[in-house]
Amino acid sequence: MGMGDLMKGIELPVNVLVMMVLAVVVLLGIIILVTSAMSQGGATATMQTAKDTTCIKLRMVGCKTEPADIKVTDIDVGGDGTANSDDDTLSALCNKFGVATDDACKELCGCK
Repeated sequence: MGMGDLMKGIELPVNVLVMMVLAVVVLLGIIILVTSAMSQGGATATMQTAKDTTCIKLRMVGCKTEPADIKVTDIDVGGDGTANSDDDTLSALCNKFGVATDDACKELCGCK
């Protein structure tokens, strides 16, 4: 009996082990992708909710106030790491939605 005869029985468990490791790696990759996609969707939903809430504030004052004077209190729009700071305005939030002018921001909020 040579060494090759002794190794035949171990081939199957090694193959199964390799397949299991590959399956775990693939599953972890899928979990990371799904979790990442869900967290990004949540951020978008939060920005949409903040826009809706802040646009209501603008409409409540008759759309006469400038978007830069309406505070966003829910999220950090300006990027300083603090919500409800001086740079968190409706104007900055509109910029996140690709709207650059105050008139277009008011229009986005349903004014005019």
